[in-house]
Amino acid sequence: MFKSIVSQSSVISILLFLPFIVSVFFAVFGLNMPAMLSTYLVVIFFVIILISVNGRAPISFLPLPTSLAFIGFLLVFVWFTFFSISTAASTEKLVLLIYLILMPIVLLLMVDYSEIYCRYGQFLKVVKLFSMTILLMYVVFFALGYHESFVDSGRLYLVGTGNPIWYSRNIIILMFCIVFHDKYFSKISVSSILIIPLGLYLLAEAGSRTPLISFFVAIAILYFSGISLNRRVLYGLSALLSGSLFYYIFSETRFFDDKLYSMIQRVDLYAESIELLRNNFMGYGIGSFGLLSWGEDVRFYPHNIFLEVALEMGVVGFFFFSVLILIGFKSFYKNNLFFYLFLISLVNAQLSGDLVGNNYIFIFLFLSVSYKKYFSKLGC
Repeated sequence: MFKSIVSQSSVISILLFLPFIVSVFFAVFGLNMPAMLSTYLVVIFFVIILISVNGRAPISFLPLPTSLAFIGFLLVFVWFTFFSISTAASTEKLVLLIYLILMPIVLLLMVDYSEIYCRYGQFLKVVKLFSMTILLMYVVFFALGYHESFVDSGRLYLVGTGNPIWYSRNIIILMFCIVFHDKYFSKISVSSILIIPLGLYLLAEAGSRTPLISFFVAIAILYFSGISLNRRVLYGLSALLSGSLFYYIFSETRFFDDKLYSMIQRVDLYAESIELLRNNFMGYGIGSFGLLSWGEDVRFYPHNIFLEVALEMGVVGFFFFSVLILIGFKSFYKNNLFFYLFLISLVNAQLSGDLVGNNYIFIFLFLSVSYKKYFSKLGC
């Protein structure tokens, strides 16, 4: 039973965390390896082994409201792909929807959550092991010089991670999993004390602010929910002191660049998107923002997932997406790791990335809802 539980835990951990390191590992050796494709192959291999060992294929199902909202969202997405003013960008986004969102969710349906959630503490230990290992590899590769600067801005990120934003998102998720493990077991390990400051150093070198904000939002909810007012005040003062110390240490880094060029650029994109919505709230079609903003049929986006969905999928698509997000918030439970990861992904999606690039919103939403469904019924 123990080996089976670890294997089930490993399937989720591999699907979530292997993409964070596989492209980096191969990029160090000068090779270009698609992170998600290689991850899918490894997960499929694990699933086949589990099926052969257990003699059955565990099929999990989403609750009916979640399933209907997700199917409705997919159908609207496909509709607005074929009736879009865009051709190239819309086709690209449809392919990426299947590759980055639909495929991992299908694989997650092959996981036996009853075994995982009956041994939830063991599962969190596996997650922390993956998180610690990958974050340590990030530190080692960075120390060895396998990083590059983002368009000569001085913002450093590891090779194979794409850009400082995606790189910082990976670090934030890994760090939060470590913190959540220690909070769940009500202890702070020496390994966590050593690795978290190193993670913050990597973030400072990357200079991406939104992932850090999402991290602190999730931490605040994790520690502030369900505690007395006096302790909230104490934690609040501690957070203020920690924030002041953080600013003192990192005030000369890209975190506090007073030019704020990227923020000004995003505000302009938001204003442009709102003006386009005033002219047509029924949707311009998937991948249309590149044509509307630049006059080119390329994959461009407003850097806000709600504006993107409303602009490209209209009021109908916005409705189904909003229902999914509300379902995600309803899955809140203080020990639900995936809710916090869903929240982190959603906060990040307000300022960077497009719908398919923010695929972890859907993955963590699915896992968060599954946690609430299975954990409340198992009585383990």
